[in-house]
Amino acid sequence: PEGLAGLAKGLAVIEAFSPARPCMTISEAARLTDLTRAAARRCLLTLTDLGYLAQDGKYFRPMPRLLRLGFAYLR
Repeated sequence: PEGLAGLAKGLAVIEAFSPARPCMTISEAARLTDLTRAAARRCLLTLTDLGYLAQDGKYFRPMPRLLRLGFAYLR
């Protein structure tokens, strides 16, 4: 009840990327995360605005800024 649903959705989208899936469309992100297409789109665009993803046409891919999240844990 006190969690942030938007944050959970955004993290689910981030976790959907993998070495086997280095880029995704909105539809792919929605399918892989069980989000609506609209919710997946909002997450992908927000993560792009924040510099965590880049958009190339209809494809989204992680940017180096995303590594900072993992490096914070490793420190």
